[in-house]
Amino acid sequence: MNESYPIGRPFGIEVRVHILFLWMAFFLIFVGGNPLGTAAILFTLFGLVLLHELGHSLVARHHGIQVMDIVLWPLGGMARMSEIPESPRVEGQVAIAGPLVNLVLAAASLLLLGLLGGWGEAMGPSVAYILAHILESPTNFLRAFIAMNLMLGVFNLVPAFPMDGGRILRAFLARKRSYLEATEIAVRVGRYIALAMILSVFFIQPMSCALPIIGVYIMWTGMRELWSVRLRHAGGGANPFGPGAGPMGGGPGGFRVDLSEHLRAFGRRGAQGAAPPESGRGDSSGRSAGGFSDEDLRRLEDEPGPLRRPPQD
Repeated sequence: MNESYPIGRPFGIEVRVHILFLWMAFFLIFVGGNPLGTAAILFTLFGLVLLHELGHSLVARHHGIQVMDIVLWPLGGMARMSEIPESPRVEGQVAIAGPLVNLVLAAASLLLLGLLGGWGEAMGPSVAYILAHILESPTNFLRAFIAMNLMLGVFNLVPAFPMDGGRILRAFLARKRSYLEATEIAVRVGRYIALAMILSVFFIQPMSCALPIIGVYIMWTGMRELWSVRLRHAGGGANPFGPGAGPMGGGPGGFRVDLSEHLRAFGRRGAQGAAPPESGRGDSSGRSAGGFSDEDLRRLEDEPGPLRRPPQD
């Protein structure tokens, strides 16, 4: 997320746009045959993604969770949060908030379309036709607006962890199971759905590019978040998931949590069973027994790579 730039602070939450999104928008607008129409589609779609992320963020903030920023990038948007408490109720409410924003906007737009007399043609043209003619009339724009909201709302409810639907699934499972077991099941379900998205390249030609990329992203970020949950629940001993841990990510229109808080928690938990120094405050470097110092965290965040427990003195 280092190559992103601030564009505003709605509700006091910083919104950033990634350089890759800017390059993608430039390419699609100026290479395609309809620059104004393409620009209208892109900025409407990512405006709805922003509203989706604000839905997550405002509900999270209501529960006392710090929201660091919202980043818009080519695969959608991501609200970065300090933590998601291991509470099925809280995670479920935060996860469902984003899709609900889109579904409510779709319902309100459908009502407005009816007031403009556009219900008779609402289900007629294909989505591709509606998007291609988005600027031809107010009713065409409303149809495109409804289609985009339904796409975002329904797609993000697919139970492919760490997308919103996958987080809702984990919250449901965590009511009867441990948080770690619920995460493992949700990641496994998400992995199968991600594999289907990757294989869709052979069956769904119009989406042959987008769905496989999203599938790979879901599979990778789901595994990384599973690593972080295992890290957080580790009660000492060696790193339970091997090398390569890093910040966790959500799916398109998702949210993510910050790794540094989990590393600090692991440092505290890793000290269990270790003989503390006589001072009780760690060694002279500021590192607690079995834990990570602030310098360790800065180095890990700046140079991602294998995470290994620091040697004991």
